[in-house]
Amino acid sequence: MSYAQQPEVGAWYRRADRPQPFQVLAVDAQTHSVELEYFDGTIDEWPLAHWHDLEIEACEAPVDLRGAFDTLEPDGLGGEDAPPAESQLQQCLAQADALRESCDLDTLAEELRRLGRRPRR
Repeated sequence: MSYAQQPEVGAWYRRADRPQPFQVLAVDAQTHSVELEYFDGTIDEWPLAHWHDLEIEACEAPVDLRGAFDTLEPDGLGGEDAPPAESQLQQCLAQADALRESCDLDTLAEELRRLGRRPRR
């Protein structure tokens, strides 16, 4: 197992003694610090020396991209009673069809002429 020598911005890592992955957000050469964000959304900053003292290994980015959003209630994601997206799309398409069918272009053109406007074609 090889441990990370230098933190790389945008890369994902894991400490050997903790399973939670984190991503390096910034490395500040002036303050000799590393800013990172854990998968759950927690932001932390370490002295660069701390980085070198720990057993840190590179890892893949998490597959489950909810991370910091996993604490949202179902209502925050549309709720449990919300129809599936496909159903919502079908409803929107049906409403659009109904509006198109109810629109009488001749009546609309006549009304525009009455108002002194010329209908576009």
